[in-house]
Amino acid sequence: MRSLWRNLFYHTGSVAFSAFIIAVCDMLRVACAYIEKQMGPGAKNFMVKLAFKVIQCLIACLKKTVKFVSYYGLVWVACQGTSFCSGCFKTFFFFLQNPGQVAINALVTWLLKWVSLLSMPLACAVTFFYLLEAQEAPHAMYPAGIIFVSAALVCISFNTAFECTITTIFVCCFQDKAEFEGRFMAGHHRTLAKEFGIKPPKQAQDDAASVSEPVQSL
Repeated sequence: MRSLWRNLFYHTGSVAFSAFIIAVCDMLRVACAYIEKQMGPGAKNFMVKLAFKVIQCLIACLKKTVKFVSYYGLVWVACQGTSFCSGCFKTFFFFLQNPGQVAINALVTWLLKWVSLLSMPLACAVTFFYLLEAQEAPHAMYPAGIIFVSAALVCISFNTAFECTITTIFVCCFQDKAEFEGRFMAGHHRTLAKEFGIKPPKQAQDDAASVSEPVQSL
């Protein structure tokens, strides 16, 4: 409840500003479609059609990028309490430094979400369908369908919390790597630091000293 109150009291403006930016992207798409419609017969020209399709594709890519960066920026705002623009700037800087890890994180999270969303509700619905069939319940398909929808809603809720947790850990790892040279990951989560390719200077010096000692003894 304290976390909910903190977010509502301090970060509602950041969420509203993020939604406004995404809405501006939607307005651009609607304006482009309106202009194309108002052109009338001139819009039937092949080059004009192609130009509008390219513009709509660019606007769609812009919206996807804005949503992606905004999501990570809001996570930064929640973690650090900074402004929304500052959070987006920081996370975008992290993206430029670690593009491969960002892409893998987004892909793996997306795959896990869809695997769980397709498997768990279906497993619940099929299980309860056969249980009802074994008890000779009439019209077992209808309660199985309701169970499928309910399980899907619960699964979406858990996936949202899972994605937010993974993204928060990811952003914190980026911050540790960029600002503290992986000191916290190396001190508490060596496996995580190894996966990020982090070796803080102190650890590197210790490794170098441990290697040089046998050499000096020889």
